[in-house]
Amino acid sequence: MTLTGRLSGNWVTPGAPDQGFVLAFEELADESKGLFFLSWYTYDSGGKLLWLTGSSTYDLQAAEVDFDIVLVTNGQF
Repeated sequence: MTLTGRLSGNWVTPGAPDQGFVLAFEELADESKGLFFLSWYTYDSGGKLLWLTGSSTYDLQAAEVDFDIVLVTNGQF
């Protein structure tokens, strides 16, 4: 499946309360690359909130994207 903005949104799994993903697929101004962003909200094995993020550019028409995941600490809104 080609990566497009149609995959963007909030994704949750039934039975996993207060957990989920936020995915964003955006086209960049040069029209040959896209930007991917992920936020994953979950819990560690001890029940403490775990907030992970990652982002990367990708070639338009790609079916996958590689990116590093970063553990967010002291995150605030």
